[in-house]
Amino acid sequence: GATLQMSHPDLEILFHGKWSSNWHLTSSNQREAAGILCAFRSSETYLRERQIRSLKIETDNSSAAYNINRGSAAVALVKLTDRILETAEDLNLQLHAFHIPGKLNAIPDSLSRLATSGDYQIHQNVLMEALFALQVHPSIDMFANRRNRKFRRFMTLVLANQEPLSQLELPPISLY
Repeated sequence: GATLQMSHPDLEILFHGKWSSNWHLTSSNQREAAGILCAFRSSETYLRERQIRSLKIETDNSSAAYNINRGSAAVALVKLTDRILETAEDLNLQLHAFHIPGKLNAIPDSLSRLATSGDYQIHQNVLMEALFALQVHPSIDMFANRRNRKFRRFMTLVLANQEPLSQLELPPISLY
């Protein structure tokens, strides 16, 4: 997850997404660099339209900040770092990366966890056993979507065929 904060303090754009299945990210350093790259690419149009020329990157990963600032990285991170720098060059952007303590990075970290949280569901037989034991006969599933509902009637915050957060007034930019 990532946040894009503009110089105007009331404007903040949130990003979250899932890694592509062909990405093999084996270390936290790779995941952080990939997250920066994805957020950066997702905000490309926004940055280009507003002719942003300088971007401050705050990360709780000191290696990612160091690699971006010096313009190179260890073998395992060089491709991701190069892509970040190439994207910045294409946008004619100056990048400045800063390390921040993890506790100050709470929103992007929680967005990262949101992307991997998934839609959990109870096994049908476990549900039926519990309902029988409690002598409960529900007619609607209040916490479901079309894929994981347990009853014909269900409630969801997600409209059919839409991403969960796509209904916000200012939706996050998809990382897919």
